[in-house]
Amino acid sequence: MEATGRIDPALFEEDSILVLPALVSIGNVGQLAMDLLLSSIKPLKVGALYNDALVPIVGPDMVNNSLMTAAEVFVKNKFVFLQLRSAIVKGYRKQWVHDIIDWVKRMGKFKEIICLSSIDAHERSDDQIKQEIFDIFQPKAMMLTFFKQRVGNLWN
Repeated sequence: MEATGRIDPALFEEDSILVLPALVSIGNVGQLAMDLLLSSIKPLKVGALYNDALVPIVGPDMVNNSLMTAAEVFVKNKFVFLQLRSAIVKGYRKQWVHDIIDWVKRMGKFKEIICLSSIDAHERSDDQIKQEIFDIFQPKAMMLTFFKQRVGNLWN
């Protein structure tokens, strides 16, 4: 995995939280949620990642008046955002998993990793569809602490 820009672990605070979208999710909800976060809190864009496993893309980034690519890194306070806008090249899934895990380890400062995703609800019954559903795959107390201590700081 190659990096451009100023992607350096020294930029990240100790015990940073990495937020990234799932590459495969229904309706690209993870990527859209990430775009909403990025446009709302306006983190600093520090660079891009390039990997043979990602389909290369480039397009206009209206927010930063620059170009956007398949994988970009942003920083704000203790949060590091990795926006992924591309699909994985057929046959490269294992390489991508290996490379992204290696990159996370090399950065070495992430206390938590949050993956934004969605799931298909087509098999749910009508009664289940009427219910609100929000699944978090970590202990409830941990999530409450997360929101109280960290999320409030994003908009400062």
